[in-house]
Amino acid sequence: MDLKFQCKCGQVTGTLKNLKPSGVNRVVCYCRFCQAYEQHLSGAKQKDQPGSDLFQMSPRDIQFEQGFEWVHAIKLTDKGPLRYYAKCCNTPLVNGLQNMKVPFTGVAIDCVPQLLEESQSLLSIGPIRARVNTHGAQQKALPKSDNASKYRMFAHLARLMFGWWLRGDAKRSPFINAQGQPVLVGERIRLEP
Repeated sequence: MDLKFQCKCGQVTGTLKNLKPSGVNRVVCYCRFCQAYEQHLSGAKQKDQPGSDLFQMSPRDIQFEQGFEWVHAIKLTDKGPLRYYAKCCNTPLVNGLQNMKVPFTGVAIDCVPQLLEESQSLLSIGPIRARVNTHGAQQKALPKSDNASKYRMFAHLARLMFGWWLRGDAKRSPFINAQGQPVLVGERIRLEP
């Protein structure tokens, strides 16, 4: 299944190709970096962040159709992920590794309107496999996520990433050019805790 993605104002649009539950990894992350990043983009400090609902997929299946000039990248640490967002309206889009040789991206569910509107579309990415970094959560009542589900999720992700690496998907990322160099350099920012 293919799904459209876009920023809040519609300047940045694209398509996520070949989605199926066995080919993606859906996770909710509560780490302080994900939460600080979302607070930074929204401009408001929120007490009880619900966590960042993401699905991890191969970068080769992300196609931008318009507005790529609005896409910017930031990094919160020297070695942590690059976080791509639409600067026109501060919409989080995709997270990716700074090492462009590793094919891995995490797409924010909030930029895929069809996933938010139709529960049927959620079948294309499957259920939440695990909730990770819950120690960083500010919410008091989190849904439980046991260690077994986390191990299964990491095993599933490792299989996916190995397959993506074997296919050479890193070379087909929209975030690198024909010479294998990043097209966007992440600006290092410091966020308040």
